[in-house]
Amino acid sequence: MKIILFLLFLPVLAAGQDSVVKYTKIIELDSSQSKNQLFEKARGWLNKTFVNMKNVMQITDRDAGELSGKGKLTVLAKYKNLAGNKSVCEIEFSFSIFVKDGRYKYVFGPIDNYDATYMPEIGIITSSTEVEKPGGLVSKKLFNDFRKNVIEAVDEKINYLINSLNETMQRKTEADF
Repeated sequence: MKIILFLLFLPVLAAGQDSVVKYTKIIELDSSQSKNQLFEKARGWLNKTFVNMKNVMQITDRDAGELSGKGKLTVLAKYKNLAGNKSVCEIEFSFSIFVKDGRYKYVFGPIDNYDATYMPEIGIITSSTEVEKPGGLVSKKLFNDFRKNVIEAVDEKINYLINSLNETMQRKTEADF
């Protein structure tokens, strides 16, 4: 009987877990824009956005309409101490751009804070608002405030990338006459 009750509550426990943060959306465009045109726009955006495409790209499949890889960025996040310092946080994220005639889809995530100066890294960014055990000699409150600041800084940078991608994909080119 006890085993059956435990099994009944198992899905509730699993549903309450944090989810990994991802930014994803399907954008509908003018149906006259072909998959190949959108693929070239997305590839151009990636070339302009990331300095070394060879280190970023993992999948470039024109037939499937997919561009995927890993990107890195740096954010500054405040943490409270007497000097009011900021921590330099290194972020790595996966991304995919899928194109079809007249539309595209982007996915940014999961996002990982793998290094931070002066503070412990926060790891994979999830929907959780706080962590129980921050690690190191940092208090739970200080770490959760820092975590919130990292997430806000990452959100700002990822949204900047998304807006830049959207502007590029919606821009008319000479081939779009």
